[in-house]
Amino acid sequence: MAVPAGARRPRPSTKQQIRIWFEFYKLALADGRYGPALAASHPYYEPWGEVTDVPFDRWWKDHSSLFDELKVREVMAVNPNPATVFLAVPLDLETKRIIQQVTDLVTARQHAAAEVVGGRLGRSNRVGLARFGLTPGVEFRGLVADKILRVYRDVFLPAGRPKIGQEFAQKVVIFLSSPRIKMKIHFLPQGGNPDVEFSPEQLRNLRRYVKRAEAYMEAAAMGDFPGRSKMI
Repeated sequence: MAVPAGARRPRPSTKQQIRIWFEFYKLALADGRYGPALAASHPYYEPWGEVTDVPFDRWWKDHSSLFDELKVREVMAVNPNPATVFLAVPLDLETKRIIQQVTDLVTARQHAAAEVVGGRLGRSNRVGLARFGLTPGVEFRGLVADKILRVYRDVFLPAGRPKIGQEFAQKVVIFLSSPRIKMKIHFLPQGGNPDVEFSPEQLRNLRRYVKRAEAYMEAAAMGDFPGRSKMI
């Protein structure tokens, strides 16, 4: 069942982490095993709009404000975002005065935002305005998850969900070594040597990648990503 909005406080997430969530959600939508979970989470995902045939970067331009990506950045063009405030900072003002004025203005806006959403400010004055965020308290390693995504989406599925054996492992190594990808997985050899013999441990780790991918798909289908599974 999807986690209701407001039932959990989103923690800061990066664009890379959201991209992986987005891709696993698309995989879940295309997989018939997650129909009930997707039906239950449909209202939760409604603000995401159509994702099936939409590239992530295009989708992100219109939906980044849904997520709690917390960082200070220089703004070159203003896009409406209820979780941010845009300021004009005079560069000829001394730094101490800039910091104090920004602090006063932002603190006031945080208090006003907390009243609107009915929340309370913590010691840091942070207000959870974003509706979507990663599962609180769960470590999510984006680089590893990206490798899991690519092995599952770009090798395992096109190969027809094969048995995880020597032939599949070779396909993975060839895929990772292609000029377009050039990605390393620490437990696999580099290069597409057709004579390499993969060890039981290497094959076991690939099976874990596939199981982890399916756990991510299930979590995405439920609307609680990356979920609370302790699998690596």
